[in-house]
Amino acid sequence: MLIYTLNAPIDDLVRAYPLREQALTAFEQAKLAHFHVEKRIFEYLGGRLAAKRLMQILFPRLAASDIEIQNLPSGQPKLYVQGKPQGSLSLSHSNGYAVAAFSADAGDFGVDLEKVEPRSNALLETFFTEHECQAIWAAPPEHRDLASTLVWSAKEAILKARGVGLGVDTRSINIALPHLSELARGRGTLMGFARDDGSVYRGIYHQSRGMVSTYCSTDLDLRLQQRRLDAAEDLDWFSPNIT
Repeated sequence: MLIYTLNAPIDDLVRAYPLREQALTAFEQAKLAHFHVEKRIFEYLGGRLAAKRLMQILFPRLAASDIEIQNLPSGQPKLYVQGKPQGSLSLSHSNGYAVAAFSADAGDFGVDLEKVEPRSNALLETFFTEHECQAIWAAPPEHRDLASTLVWSAKEAILKARGVGLGVDTRSINIALPHLSELARGRGTLMGFARDDGSVYRGIYHQSRGMVSTYCSTDLDLRLQQRRLDAAEDLDWFSPNIT
């Protein structure tokens, strides 16, 4: 499975689409009107605009209003281009950034973006499996925050891929952390396992700007083409050296 992904500051995305009535479809504008909390408006715009920007990079002739993101009953985003459903889409946001990931290949996947920060032992023991807790506690102190954030991010990505989100017990997914040398490098691969049906997931993760982004799929040939929308990087393609 080849996934195309864009990671961008939400402020930059909002500036790139100054006229909401041109960027959003009538359906999306109506959905936005239901939100009254500024943070929720900001996050909704971030996810939608990241997806539209990514699709316009891939297909330059598309207008933003040609692209519409709806939600399935499960909450999963569903992408429509000129009224027709297209591929698979996953969205996430954290700490002022949004990430959109798209694949034209068949199969489900999930993406999650998390700020790297400490997590208490009480939180770990509540939401993580015993195996995950032991692996995190065994990591050197300087890598422990990344390890716990990565486990949480991978869980969320897999639960999105399964179409259930955080509505189920997070301990139903068990994450095998990468080797310490790979963890210290801040990018690499990991494996996840669904405890109820035995499904195996491959994950790719990347740490940058104090956050970690994680992409997970049952397709063990998971590959990324990633683009980051940063003024300093001038929209250059960024391809992680992991396949």
